[in-house]
Amino acid sequence: MDDEFYKERARHIRELADKALTFIRKRLLDLAGNYDSIVRGPSRTMATMPPILPGVPAGNNPPSDTMQSRPPAYLGDGSSGGF
Repeated sequence: MDDEFYKERARHIRELADKALTFIRKRLLDLAGNYDSIVRGPSRTMATMPPILPGVPAGNNPPSDTMQSRPPAYLGDGSSGGF
């Protein structure tokens, strides 16, 4: 999709936000900002910051390949019959 689509989408979402309740307005404006960042690209500040994982102190984030190599948690096969 081209930049004009994203710009128009952000403009439309801001129009909706003008008519929305406070909580919804904030969410819509955040969404419009996401469309704006697609057009602009990531800011230099965001591009240079390392990813932050919740609950992990800064500087202690595991390498991204570690996160991808872990198998998903086992949730069972659903045969227990109970809740």
